Amino acid sequence: MYEKEIQVKISEKPLNGNPSPVVTLVFSILCFVFWANYMGYLKEGSILAIGVLQIGVFPIYIIGAIILFTRGNDFAGNVFAIFATAFGSAAGLTHVLMILSLTHGIPFDYTICGILFTIIGACLLLILPGLRYASKVDFLIFLFGGLGVMFAGLSGAMSVPAYFPLLAGWFLFIDGCVGIYSFLSGMLGFCGLNIPTGKPFFSLPEAPKSSAVAVK
Repeated sequence: MYEKEIQVKISEKPLNGNPSPVVTLVFSILCFVFWANYMGYLKEGSILAIGVLQIGVFPIYIIGAIILFTRGNDFAGNVFAIFATAFGSAAGLTHVLMILSLTHGIPFDYTICGILFTIIGACLLLILPGLRYASKVDFLIFLFGGLGVMFAGLSGAMSVPAYFPLLAGWFLFIDGCVGIYSFLSGMLGFCGLNIPTGKPFFSLPEAPKSSAVAVK
């Protein structure tokens, strides 16, 4: 009998593209918008406009999270899913409905959104240990983002000193600047231009050296 040689060609399906830069850009834009609001640069009706903007960016947040999940990036996928929920749909609808409620004389308690932001901001800070080996840019995005969102939440959830909203605004402004840098680094990286994002604040532990003693 003759043996028939069968050649099997295995082709791997390419992974989906990386949406991290564009989602980071969207978050950075929201940071600048909130900074401008806390600094008093925006005019009457700004809260309603911010709410519409937040609802508008919800799709890109959730799509980005789903793509990252399919790529196996569970950490970033969960983070962007949180952004989609907290900073997109929930906060956006809250701001829009708050203005509409005030217009029609319907009681509306914004404390709920303040509590939401406080918890999300605290959680962003609590997961910083998971970024100890990430680039400095990634670490700083979570650090200033967590501080800004938490102070913003505290300002809306309870009676706080007058400087709390200012702190929230400046933390978010810094975070927006770092986020823009991260966006540019990611986008130009797709084109083969490597922009440094900083070595990790913590070095990876060295692998244990093999023993030179022979086992008999």
